[in-house]
Amino acid sequence: MIGKLTAAKVFVMVIESAVEHMETAGEAIQKRETGPQTEANIDAAISRFAQLLDSLRSDGQAGQEQQGGGGGGGGGGSGGPSQDGIPSAAQVKLLITLQQEINRATEQLAKARGDDGKWTDEQEQAFERLSERQGRLADLVRDLSEPAEEPD
Repeated sequence: MIGKLTAAKVFVMVIESAVEHMETAGEAIQKRETGPQTEANIDAAISRFAQLLDSLRSDGQAGQEQQGGGGGGGGGGSGGPSQDGIPSAAQVKLLITLQQEINRATEQLAKARGDDGKWTDEQEQAFERLSERQGRLADLVRDLSEPAEEPD
């Protein structure tokens, strides 16, 4: 499926992230490790799929869902040309959600610093992962903002 979404790079990144979290959780469960880290990976995978669905809903549908209104189908968002059947507006919504998530994680990490202003090794690794995610997100924004090539 991912191979068919080559132009929808934001969606590919989010799906790959969900898969990574599911695989990590699955490996932990096989080892009978069901603690907070395993739960966090499961929650992260669920969150990724929820983000995908939310980005595809039009603003009216998202409001109805949050107010307890209709369930049912995913619906296509509107706005802009679609890439691999995914509206550009949906990718932009998803980019915004991902940026907000990185911002929140960065703030939490900054607050978790020790009194001496230094990070633990684990916090430093988390910061490096956030930096990498921010770089990939910046690349996606740049790619999406480039004008589409005109067919010959």
